[in-house]
Amino acid sequence: MNNELNLFAKLVLRESYGEFEKLLSEFEESDNAEFVRRHKAMFRKADFDPEDCDDIDELFLFQCFAIQAKRMFFVDWSGEEYPGQVKRSIGTMLQNYGEGKFKWDKKLEAVLDFSKIRRGDYLPLLLSVMDKQLAVSGYRIAIFDVHSDTFYYCLLPGGDMERVNGTQTESFNILDTKIYAVYLTDKGTESGKMLLWLKNKFSVPLNEIKAFAAQPEILLAKGNLVTAKAEKAEAEKIGGTVRIEEIG
Repeated sequence: MNNELNLFAKLVLRESYGEFEKLLSEFEESDNAEFVRRHKAMFRKADFDPEDCDDIDELFLFQCFAIQAKRMFFVDWSGEEYPGQVKRSIGTMLQNYGEGKFKWDKKLEAVLDFSKIRRGDYLPLLLSVMDKQLAVSGYRIAIFDVHSDTFYYCLLPGGDMERVNGTQTESFNILDTKIYAVYLTDKGTESGKMLLWLKNKFSVPLNEIKAFAAQPEILLAKGNLVTAKAEKAEAEKIGGTVRIEEIG
């Protein structure tokens, strides 16, 4: 298991991590079909059909184990199956930390009228609103992005979230619920390269690029922390200076 996944698994599973290690050992020593047969219930809890579990790896096992242990939950990108689904799951994860019933601020939730929000935008907004409330009590929502249409999410103490937020691998990303804006504040000394990069990035006509680049600050992108860090790295390669601002 790679270092990034191992750290995240330890933080999410906590006292159940040792049990997960035993599962990994069993997997490594077992025939794949027999292993799936023995753990059908775990795969089904994670909404995976055991008949389709041919390409099992450590990442897949972590997801299934964490869901079975109620340390990770999932919801389709299009919205909750029933009103309060996400809130209920957050409550369960808080109980795992020994917390009592969480008192949600109804005023903050009132801004989320599902009928007025575009399909697909509701869940990010809901998770963001909940994350802001949970942060007051020292907890953060961690999005475990495995490049699918399903939101997998966990609850971590704030300090643990700081350790893993923005982790990026080929197989997964670990993100907070926030949205960031990335601004180019200084174009550096390689002006020709920077102008060409901006021209191509924003499809600016050649006769307009100098005026476009003359702006004091240029908004390069909006997105999650992985997107923000990628934009920053790209601009800094050409010698630019970037400012990242949290906007939601």
